[in-house]
Amino acid sequence: MIRTLVLLLVLAAPVLHAQGRAPSYGPAQFRCVRFEERSVSDIITETGTRRASARTGRSGELVLAGIPRQDGVTLVSWYDRLAVWRMAAADSLAPETDGVLGGHFRGTLSADGRYVASQRPFVPNAVRELSDVASALEDLLPPLPTRLCLKRTGPGESSLIAVAMSSIGIAATMSAPIARSTSST
Repeated sequence: MIRTLVLLLVLAAPVLHAQGRAPSYGPAQFRCVRFEERSVSDIITETGTRRASARTGRSGELVLAGIPRQDGVTLVSWYDRLAVWRMAAADSLAPETDGVLGGHFRGTLSADGRYVASQRPFVPNAVRELSDVASALEDLLPPLPTRLCLKRTGPGESSLIAVAMSSIGIAATMSAPIARSTSST
């Protein structure tokens, strides 16, 4: 997902720069959207001479609806479909997720991608043991760049540099060449 966002940002950067603003989340993007979610983790445990392995995962369909706010978007979301599981050599576990399917997430998403939850659905212990479903929205939408800069990269060339400052202080930089327009008179 991050690679897709980076690609979209690099493609959109020249247009956003021309408009004089950084990319942002807005209510029109969340009229009613569905995200297919698939996550799988391999777990290997070693103690002394013993080794055990397991695989755990989560898959589902998360629906988001946005309500415009002056300072961002209020997001209301829910799972239409959800499965969590763990498979190991000795056993497998796939708890019932109906308790989560009836619940709603609610929170505020700022234009630059900071999400603050105000309501989370009840997550049964058997599901929580395998997956932190209650924080699904905090993990879904990445922070966006806070500014775009035009930088000369060589004689007669320019690139648009997008600088993203995440909530933990890590900066990611990507660049996209800006096409020079030529006009004949």
